[in-house]
Amino acid sequence: MTFELIKKMILRPREAFTEIKEAKPLYSAVLYLLVFGIIWYIFIYLYLSTLTKATMETPLDSLGQYYTTLLNFAFTYSRSYYLLVLSLVMPFVNSFFSAAIYNLLAELTLKKTNGIALFIGLVFASVPTLIERIIFIFYEVIFKTPISPLISLIFVSWSIYLFIMAIRETYDLHSNVAIILFLLPIFSLLIGSFYFVLVFKSFGGF
Repeated sequence: MTFELIKKMILRPREAFTEIKEAKPLYSAVLYLLVFGIIWYIFIYLYLSTLTKATMETPLDSLGQYYTTLLNFAFTYSRSYYLLVLSLVMPFVNSFFSAAIYNLLAELTLKKTNGIALFIGLVFASVPTLIERIIFIFYEVIFKTPISPLISLIFVSWSIYLFIMAIRETYDLHSNVAIILFLLPIFSLLIGSFYFVLVFKSFGGF
């Protein structure tokens, strides 16, 4: 069922979200997150290895203390078991907190709740990110070159579109309402950060 949902998320996302809302296939979501974590681990490992290799070709004296420390951290972290553990755990944590935040917002503002369906929907809304990571790995292994930032931007836009659709289909919302609900935490974070900077500056922090 996991593969079928991935396929539908690519070809018929609305049908996929409807199926998720009705069946709530939690097992499929867990299996998908494990696969996502493994792919994420390979992606981060290759990225840090590439960063380390590229930086090693530059004389350490010209990098400065900050970049030398960063290089040492990247080299150590890319070969650490902590990277594997974090890669497997973080997709679960991110999906859980994202679903919790948006379900709470929906309950407070719209008097609607469907946390499990939203969690599974948001999990599978990351399919474009999974595909982008696989393409990155393919390019890195075969061509020894990163993919174009434009390609990454396309997949990010696709992920955002599916994320909003997951919210819309889970709660049966109009698209505009789903977009507003999607943006609420982002705007709240930006406003909170701006307020923090103002308060910090008022105490002579900068």
